[in-house]
This record gives sequence, structure tokens and C-alpha cells, in this order.
Amino acid sequence: MVTPDPSGDSFYEFDWTKPGRQFAFQDGISAVVAGADESTLFTYECVPALDRGPSSVDIVIAGRCVGQFSQFAGVGKAGLARFHRWPDNIEIKVLMPDADGKWPRSAQPFAWKQ
Repeated sequence: MVTPDPSGDSFYEFDWTKPGRQFAFQDGISAVVAGADESTLFTYECVPALDRGPSSVDIVIAGRCVGQFSQFAGVGKAGLARFHRWPDNIEIKVLMPDADGKWPRSAQPFAWKQ
């Protein structure tokens, strides 16, 4: 309800990232989110993706892989994950703290700013 004038250019949403290869992990994602609603946050950990090379990591929630990052130096890092149910799949997005422990903010402008 805030008008554009006092709102500024900052977007106040966190910078959630979508891991790759999610269609390959739909069984794991479905098992993890089960009957949870979309407001549920999950914790995840990055573990080495042994099938994808030394700089790839699996995104693991409750012992199940829900996606992967390639060319990522974040093994052992942990963060938050959320999901969205689409008609044909479940999408996972993750939020990882910066090196200083702060949650990254989105650089996207507000919808009403052009």
C-alpha cells in the first residue's frame, strides 16, 4: 500500500535461487515437502555432487537431494529452502547466507518501478 515515492528502489525480498536439475529430483522433493504448505521453510545443506564433478554440490533436505548447483564452492554451507507447487512439478528455491552471515537481498526493482 506504500506509494512509489517513499518506497525507494530497494526490493525487500530475499534473493532466492533455483537449483538446477529439479525435474530429475521430483521424487525427493515430493517426499520432503509431502503435505506441507507453501509457507513452510526447510533447512538444507550443500554436499559434494559426486556424479557431477568436483565443483558441483547437491542440495540436500532431510537426507534427500532436491537439486544441484554446478560450479559452486559452497560444500558444507547450509541455508533455507521454500517450495511452490505447480500443476506438473514442485519447484524448490534456496536462500544461502553471504560470507558475513547476512541473507542476500534481491536486486530486482519493485513491480511498479519501470
